[in-house]
Amino acid sequence: MLPPGTAAALAAKGWIAEDTEGLSEVIGTLDTKEEAQEGAKDLGKGATGDRNLTANELFDGLLAIQNAAGLKWKACKKEHESIPRSSS
Repeated sequence: MLPPGTAAALAAKGWIAEDTEGLSEVIGTLDTKEEAQEGAKDLGKGATGDRNLTANELFDGLLAIQNAAGLKWKACKKEHESIPRSSS
């Protein structure tokens, strides 16, 4: 909405009433959109924290798998080293 007295000031500069009403509607729409955008910013901050937590959990899980694979590889490598190899 236009502040009080603005419509009269616009009329004095040649604005017609329909244009003033249209401008008022557009300003009202922009105010609503701005509030929605500001609200979305707050949601985004929370979403970033959630993504970081999930990424950290994924990293910890992958690290555990990598460590288990490394331990298994060392055990298998010792077993395979003891197998006699034929010379070709």
